[in-house]
Amino acid sequence: MDILDEVSENESKNGKEEKVADDKVKKKVVIDENNQVKTIEARESKEKGQLRQNFETTDWLWRISVISFLIGYLFQVLSYGTPYWLAVTDATGDVMAIGIWSSCQSISSCTFRNEATDCVNSVRIFGGVGVICGLVVTILLYMHIKKPDSKRCLGISCVTLSFISALSTQISTAIFGRTIGCSMPTLEEYSWTWSLALAITAIILTVASGLMFLIIVFKDISRQNYKGRIWRRRGVNIT
Repeated sequence: MDILDEVSENESKNGKEEKVADDKVKKKVVIDENNQVKTIEARESKEKGQLRQNFETTDWLWRISVISFLIGYLFQVLSYGTPYWLAVTDATGDVMAIGIWSSCQSISSCTFRNEATDCVNSVRIFGGVGVICGLVVTILLYMHIKKPDSKRCLGISCVTLSFISALSTQISTAIFGRTIGCSMPTLEEYSWTWSLALAITAIILTVASGLMFLIIVFKDISRQNYKGRIWRRRGVNIT
C-alpha cells in the first residue's frame, strides 16, 4: 500500500507539474515515418513581447490615451502629406485635388506647389511643428512603455507637446481654410475633402489624449501627496 500511495502521490505531483508546464510549453503532435504518433514539446518564444506586457499592465486610462493619441497622430501625418484637402472644379469640369504640398489631376499626375507665399509657408510650418511634436510624444510613450516609471516630467511633457501639436495643426488648417487653399486662382467650384477631415479628427483625438494625460499626471501627483501624508503621520519625512 505504501508503494501505491507513493506512486499516486508522484502521479498527482507530475500532473500538477504538467499543468504548470503547459502554460509555458507548447505541445505539437506529429506522425513519423513509421506512422507512430509523437508529441513534441517546444518552448514558445514569448507570445507577448515585453512592450505588450508592459502596456497591458498599465492603467486603463493610460492605454486609452495612448491608443487615441497614436490614431490621431497617424491621421495627422496622412493629412499633412496627402493632397486631398480641397477639390476644385474648373470651368471645363475637370477636378483638381489641392493640398499643402501639391495639386493633382489624378494620382499619377501631381505637381508640386512651388509658390513661395506667406500663406503656403505658414501652413507648412505650423503643420510641420504639429507633426514633429507628435513624433516626440510618440517616442516618449515608447520609452515609458519599454521602461515604465512614474516620472512626472514624462507625463507633463506628453501633455504639453500634445496640446502644442493640436494647436499647431489647428492653426495650419485654419489658415488653409480661411484663405481657401491659400488663394488658388480660378476657383469655380470647390469642396473640402478627406485630408482636411483627417486633420480635424487628429486635432480632436490629440486634444482628448492631452486631457487624459493631464488627468493621469494629476492622479499621480495626488497619489504621491497622499503617500507623503501617510508617511509623515508615521514620523517619516519623504524627500
